[in-house]
Amino acid sequence: MANTQPGRALLIYIRDGQTGAVTLGQEVRYQKLDLQKDNRLFRNFKRGIVTSPAPEPRTIDDKVWGDNDAGKTFVHTLLSALPIDSTSWISWC
Repeated sequence: MANTQPGRALLIYIRDGQTGAVTLGQEVRYQKLDLQKDNRLFRNFKRGIVTSPAPEPRTIDDKVWGDNDAGKTFVHTLLSALPIDSTSWISWC
């Protein structure tokens, strides 16, 4: 029997759809943003990126957000938090 770790939930809450301001990961739960009754929370964006057809995008602050957008923002936010020059990595994404 294989010893596997359960998948980690990656959460991204879009605070401002126009500027791309987000809250990531466990901080979403600490701030209880996962309990909000709005469409700003992306829970399964990793699955949505590879699913065909992709889930319907949603409009947040008059900007359309799909799972790909949430995934890119997630990666960019993580890379920009690293103590390295991440600009070349961000442009690659």
